[in-house]
Amino acid sequence: MTFLGVNQTKGVLKDSRIRRAISLAIDKKALAKVVLDGRAVANDQIVAPGVAGFVKGFDGTGYSPSKAKKLLAEAGYSGQSIPLEYATSGRIPLSSEIAQAIGGYLKAVGIDVDLVGMDQASLSAKIYGTVNMAGLYLNTWAPSTMDGDMPASNLFGGGQNDYAKSPALAALVKDQRTVAGADRLADFEKIARTNADDADILPLFTPKADYAVNSTLSWTPRVDGEFVVSDIHTR
Repeated sequence: MTFLGVNQTKGVLKDSRIRRAISLAIDKKALAKVVLDGRAVANDQIVAPGVAGFVKGFDGTGYSPSKAKKLLAEAGYSGQSIPLEYATSGRIPLSSEIAQAIGGYLKAVGIDVDLVGMDQASLSAKIYGTVNMAGLYLNTWAPSTMDGDMPASNLFGGGQNDYAKSPALAALVKDQRTVAGADRLADFEKIARTNADDADILPLFTPKADYAVNSTLSWTPRVDGEFVVSDIHTR
């Protein structure tokens, strides 16, 4: 799942109305269809489809520039520049193009965005080190565990991307570890709704993977992108 991280401890991003306006200003479906040529699906959750904790049919903030402008006016936003940091190459394909498109969406509703590109190592060091991100940052979470607990813990349970430090979200992350089935999925739905309402993390899309496969093989790709040789058979 690719997302915009938000450091809401600094500047205008402390105001949830401005964070929600940013989310409303971005057309996720167009981003996936046009910039990524359809090789992604829009996603309003921190969990990718096919991973435990993904809630089918969940509807987040949607796309509404008019609502975004209204929220900005209510918040008294007066053009303060918001940095958007991203890697120019590395973990996220077409990361520069994605950042530029997001910058364009935000500027269209009146948000001044300062695009700050850097190499992947520098961005990762900032995200996972001791340096706070300046404002917004483009990042991704791979579903290699096949379970939503790890991204939920990292983003909302005190992990390196948890700028919100929300007691409500932290409690939900903790509770989902103690229940199963429908009760656990209900917790993840509450996590998704609480995040959408407060705009702590702004989910964007889940990328699709392309594979070249020998026609003599019978093989179905895994959601997490891992390759298990025992799953591959000759037709």
